[in-house]
Amino acid sequence: LQLKTLTDAGFSVKTLGYKNPLIDIKFSGEEITLEQLTKLADVGENITWLSLSGTNVQDKWISVVSKFPNLTRLELQKTGVSDEAVAYLSVLEHLESLNLYGTNVTDSCLPILSEISRLKRVYLWNTKVTQNNVKALQKANNGLEVLIGVSSN
Repeated sequence: LQLKTLTDAGFSVKTLGYKNPLIDIKFSGEEITLEQLTKLADVGENITWLSLSGTNVQDKWISVVSKFPNLTRLELQKTGVSDEAVAYLSVLEHLESLNLYGTNVTDSCLPILSEISRLKRVYLWNTKVTQNNVKALQKANNGLEVLIGVSSN
């Protein structure tokens, strides 16, 4: 019944196998509301992967996402989120992959990213983050892969 509520709210839901309570959720549209996002709270403990890419998700709404304790992968690429959204994510103990490609994050989010202890990969192409500061972040957080792309200018 809960999964039907989520699909009715515009989410596609994939289970990760028989008897595995974890789920992969993707919002299928571009216009999401806080009300739709809040519907995920009922299954928050089961969400391991979440994609809100290409949506109009707002910084403050990420506070809802920060309550999903088993989240390992979060896709926020091509959204308007900024450093404020990243600040909410520091409490996610299991977050391993974070896609911030094409967002409004800056170098100010880098100290927050270094607080996410299990973070292994972060995508920062097409953002306001600078290459030198990324190198410092990687040096300070051994094993963190930061994909920033190469500027053509």
